[in-house]
Amino acid sequence: MSAPTTNDERRTMNAATSRLNGAKSRGPITPEGKAVCSMNALRHGLTASRPVLPGESAESFDQLLNDYLEEYKPLGRAEIDLVHRMVVSKWREQRAWTIETAAFTRHIAPPSSDEDNNIDPAAALSAAFTSFTGDSRFLDCFYRHENAITRRFDRALERLLDLQERRHAIQPRELRVAWVNPGQT
Repeated sequence: MSAPTTNDERRTMNAATSRLNGAKSRGPITPEGKAVCSMNALRHGLTASRPVLPGESAESFDQLLNDYLEEYKPLGRAEIDLVHRMVVSKWREQRAWTIETAAFTRHIAPPSSDEDNNIDPAAALSAAFTSFTGDSRFLDCFYRHENAITRRFDRALERLLDLQERRHAIQPRELRVAWVNPGQT
């Protein structure tokens, strides 16, 4: 096969080679390799496919799930799925708050030795906020994800309450039949 002469031919050959090599791959085999691979695309954890990330407490997640299951008492797969969606959204919202706190804490300048320790916390927070709004898209991205998480929770809650309201409205009524003798009225 002759060498490609144009950029388009080179891109086409590279794409074909990549497809052939990708078809040979069978992915990770060991459980450790699969766990590592599952986190490849993880950047901030606000859109992670797994609700509990390394370093987070699975017990705390389970407690949150149990609290919501106890509060909403879902019946049926649809209601249970909506409660799970709410819990995952709430978990991610709490993660977002943790990220926000850590990011601002990191950017709040500690007082220098010649300054007294009576620095206004609001001013320090404002300076940290300003440092993010300069050339960084961190806040835009962060708040966009946080808003999406909140909307997901709100929609799931609204759907759950709607399903539960319909379920209660359709509760079968007790039907009592009283036989009356034809001669009695």
